[in-house]
Amino acid sequence: MSQTPAKRGRPAGGSSEVTYDRIISAARRIFAERGYAAAQNRAVAELAQMTTSSLYHYFDSKLALYVAVFKEAEALVAQRYREALETPNGPAAAITAVLEAARTLYGEDPTVPSFLAGVPIEMRNHPEVSEAIAQCEVTTAGVLLGPFEDAKEKGLLAPGVDAFGLASVLFASTTGVALFAQTPMGFTYEEMIDALTHLTNGTAF
Repeated sequence: MSQTPAKRGRPAGGSSEVTYDRIISAARRIFAERGYAAAQNRAVAELAQMTTSSLYHYFDSKLALYVAVFKEAEALVAQRYREALETPNGPAAAITAVLEAARTLYGEDPTVPSFLAGVPIEMRNHPEVSEAIAQCEVTTAGVLLGPFEDAKEKGLLAPGVDAFGLASVLFASTTGVALFAQTPMGFTYEEMIDALTHLTNGTAF
């Protein structure tokens, strides 16, 4: 009698779910530090304190693992930004709230924005990554777009300013500066977020 293979991915709960989350955390760090090409499932398994064969019970390929990490990281950022945007009134306050949420998230786990900052690079370098990520649902853009569309409807945006452009720049800024924070340039993520906040509030000059 044939048996249907077990479906890989996030398990229902219990210790298996804890193991899944540990794998995602370990993989996010490995991908963020080494990039997609240099990352090895063996390194992820070692960091997650498990065997490589056990890892394959959850993910059957490095690509599947990368996509899972992307989905988890993107959903987490979207959730944090959504929470941050529950109270601010006006586009400037919305930007400040998102920047503060980004700072808090980076302080909790810098691998989240660092991983996301590298995704566009990996998509350009690896067609299989680009194809897989392109099929993922991305909610962060919509979360950030909301307050700017609302501001546009209320006439709070200057003529010619595009709401989607503002949302895109904000997302690119909060993730992109994580790349510079990993280089010996003397600027920390927090310092760059501070600079962006001053620019937004008009207190930089």
